[in-house]
Amino acid sequence: AQQKLDSTKIIFADFKFGVPSMFNAFLGAVLENPDSIAVIGGDSTSQVTEATNLLKPDQVYVVRNEAMNEGHHSHIDHVMSRHYAHELREDMDKLSQEPLGVKSVPTDAALAADEIIEILGDNIE
Repeated sequence: AQQKLDSTKIIFADFKFGVPSMFNAFLGAVLENPDSIAVIGGDSTSQVTEATNLLKPDQVYVVRNEAMNEGHHSHIDHVMSRHYAHELREDMDKLSQEPLGVKSVPTDAALAADEIIEILGDNIE
């Protein structure tokens, strides 16, 4: 039996050239409402990265689609292997309630800083 969702609790944001993006507002709304989730198409690696950098892993669901190329799939495979998000698949009958066990995803800047510190070691002044 299919369940009917309350449409007042669902926001769809479609990208259109020449129209300001609502993506940041969308992420902000999810961030401010911990029970909310973001479902993002895997064909936008930048949006997947932004969402996993800002939101808790349990708030991010990525869905693969036909617009994805090999690079997109590779990126999503990496995101899933690191447990930065859930994958929303056609065979799922409900969203996972299992926490991924990752408190936060380090930003690109934090990862770069850690690498620099590792390379420089004790030579940091």
